Amino acid sequence: MEIHAPEPVADAGTHEDPERAKAEEAMRTQAAADAAQREIARIAALKQQEVEAAAAAKRDAAFNWNVTLLAALNARDTMTIVETLRVRPEAAQLEPEAVELLAQQLPDLTAALTATSSLIGAQLELSRVLGAMPKDSVLATATAALRARALAAAQHELHHAGGPGGRFIHAALVAQISLAPGDLATARTAFAELVKAARVNLVLDQLPVACAALVRSEPGHALHATTTLACTIEPEHTWMVKQAFEVNGSMTTTDVEHRGWRLSVRGEIRAGGVLPVEVADAVDETTDTLERPFAPVLAGLIDGIWNELVTPLETETANAALAAGRAAIAGKNVKRAENELAIHAVIAGPSEELDQLLAPYRVTFDQLRP
Repeated sequence: MEIHAPEPVADAGTHEDPERAKAEEAMRTQAAADAAQREIARIAALKQQEVEAAAAAKRDAAFNWNVTLLAALNARDTMTIVETLRVRPEAAQLEPEAVELLAQQLPDLTAALTATSSLIGAQLELSRVLGAMPKDSVLATATAALRARALAAAQHELHHAGGPGGRFIHAALVAQISLAPGDLATARTAFAELVKAARVNLVLDQLPVACAALVRSEPGHALHATTTLACTIEPEHTWMVKQAFEVNGSMTTTDVEHRGWRLSVRGEIRAGGVLPVEVADAVDETTDTLERPFAPVLAGLIDGIWNELVTPLETETANAALAAGRAAIAGKNVKRAENELAIHAVIAGPSEELDQLLAPYRVTFDQLRP
C-alpha cells in the first residue's frame, strides 16, 4: 500500500485574481483623479467668488462715492466736493448729472483750491481727480479756461526761474499742465541739465586698454582723474586642462573643463588726493556655475573707486545745497531756494523744505521727475 502526501490546498486568501486586482487599482486611480478634479474645481470656484466679490465691492464703492458727490454738489458744499473728488475710487465714473453740476460749480471749486494752493496747483489737482474726459464734454469745455490760465502762469514762472533746479521744476510744471510733446521734451532736457550740474561723473584719464572694464559713465559733470594702473582683467570663461587619473591601477589622462576669471589691478588714481588700488583675485573651478561670479566682483571694485572719489564730493555738494536752500528760504528768496533744494534732491532725495516749496503746486519732486 502506497501512501501519498496530500496535494497542497490553495489558500484562497493568498492568491488574488490578477484581473480583479487590476480593476481595483484602476478604480483607486480614478477615484484619486476624480478627487483631484473636485479640489481643482472647488479652488477655482472660490477664486471666482473672490473675483466677483472684489468686483461687487468696487461697484458698491463707485456707487456710494457718486451718491456722496451728488449730495455735496446739490448742497453746493464746495469743501466736501473737493474732499470727495480727492478720494475717488479707481473704478468710479462720473455720473452725467455730476458732470453737469461740476461744470456749473467749477468757478467755486477753482477758487477753493486756489485759496489753499495756487492756480497751477488747482489745475493739476483737478486734472488728477477728474481724470480723462471726452474733449466735447461740458466739463472738458469748462476746465479748458482754467487750464489755459494755469498754463500761462506756469510759463511765466518758467521764464523767471533761476538755475538748473528752478528751470527743471517750472519746465516740469508746464509739461504736466500742457502734456504737449514739446513741453515734455523740454522738461526732460531741463532734468538732464540739473543732473549734470548736481552729480559727478568720474572720468579715468590715461587708462590703459587692459583696464577699460573699470570705466563707468554716469550723468553728471566730469571729474577727471589721472591713472597709473596695470590691469589683467579676464572675465568669466572656460578652458581645458589635461589631468591624470588612476583607472584600474593605470594612469590615464583626460581633458577637464575649468571655469573661472581673473582680476588684477595695481596702481594709483589721482583726483585731488591719491587712491592706491591693489586687487588680486581669481577663481578656477570645475563646476558648471561659479560660487563667486565675475560681474559682482568687478562691480564691487568699481563701486569702491566711486565711493572713495565721487561720493564725498556729491555729499559735500548736497549738504551745501541744502544749507543754501534753507538760507534762501529764510531770506524769502524762493528762486534761489528752488534751485538749491532741487540740486540737493537729485543727490540725496527731496527735503522737507522742498516739499513745502512745492506744496502750492500740489506735486512732489518725484512726481515732476521724468
